[in-house]
Amino acid sequence: GSWLCYSDVDFSGVTKGNVMVRVKACADAEFCLRDGSTNTGTVIARFKVKGGKDASKGEWTTLTAPLEYTPKGVTDLAIPCELGAVDIDWVQF
Repeated sequence: GSWLCYSDVDFSGVTKGNVMVRVKACADAEFCLRDGSTNTGTVIARFKVKGGKDASKGEWTTLTAPLEYTPKGVTDLAIPCELGAVDIDWVQF
């Protein structure tokens, strides 16, 4: 149920492509980036973080995902955690 929000993100220079995030999780986790709202905003990208003994448990890692949708102009970027728990350091488009 936790979430993170970046207010007034300018997407005017973002075209189709990928988004990168720097994250860490001690167990499997899933989260997505949404346009404007944590519940009803259009999904921009989805991420799955692999935790557990075979992964870099609790260590910072950079993940890349394709953009499913590209917002136009300036909007809020909402990042709800959908499974588990994850720490997010930064997001880059």
